Amino acid sequence: MINILKYGIFMYTVLISILLFLILFGKIRKKGKPEKKQKSKIDITGMKWIGKRKLQEDSYAVFSPSDEEHILIIADGMGGYSEGQLASQFSVNRFLDLYSRGDLKIPEIIKKINGELLNFSESLDLKNRIGTTFLVCEIILNKMRIFSVGDSSAYIVTKEYIRKINKSQNRGSYLTNYVGYEDFGEEGINVTEINSMKLETDEKTGSKKFPVIILMCSDGVDKYMETGTIKRIIEENINKTGKEITELIMNTLKERRRLNQDNASIILIKTDNKYLQKNDVIL
Repeated sequence: MINILKYGIFMYTVLISILLFLILFGKIRKKGKPEKKQKSKIDITGMKWIGKRKLQEDSYAVFSPSDEEHILIIADGMGGYSEGQLASQFSVNRFLDLYSRGDLKIPEIIKKINGELLNFSESLDLKNRIGTTFLVCEIILNKMRIFSVGDSSAYIVTKEYIRKINKSQNRGSYLTNYVGYEDFGEEGINVTEINSMKLETDEKTGSKKFPVIILMCSDGVDKYMETGTIKRIIEENINKTGKEITELIMNTLKERRRLNQDNASIILIKTDNKYLQKNDVIL
């Protein structure tokens, strides 16, 4: 009986030792296991408003083939009524079609669309009277490129400043270039590169820095609202979602009740804890 009791105590001790070993070993493995890198999260929202016009001539698209690749487009059609709507929608759809094939670079795609739209306008005897501005943002991993023709705008918004990062092709209210105009080479396409979106935290507090916002818009937005107002709305609501911030900007525009309000389109890109250095922007 005593031997049985001793054996039971011995087995109990062995089992406890094995259990403690497994727990400790599991913690060591877990501690030594490399942490998985979190994917960069990008919050993208698109929105448009007809304004006081009879027809919506703006078109936009948000196309994300993968978590690391995004194509964002705003096109502001011109030519009046159905022609402007047709020009912007055709250009957006055609771009997505050609981009998805992967045969052409973005400037080549824009040039091809320009030629096709020019031929179409000539067939209607409306040469140089049908066209569209064209603003494309390409995000691949942590790199961003902006391609623009016309006067639609792209802004970078940080806690310190709001700054336009593409160059408008216009003189006053007159466009000097647009898709559907005379055939142009790659020099007719304005290109802005953002080299990297760097992850940073405040060294003193360890808190996350003000996330960078990229705002794309047709001239129905920044022609009728000051950039300072746009920055204030973003800064005061930075902890809200991209959709909520976009709605606030658009609602502020609507509240102004401008009788001549043009179509307005916005695509807002909110990075997740990303911060752009000033020297990362190449104009």
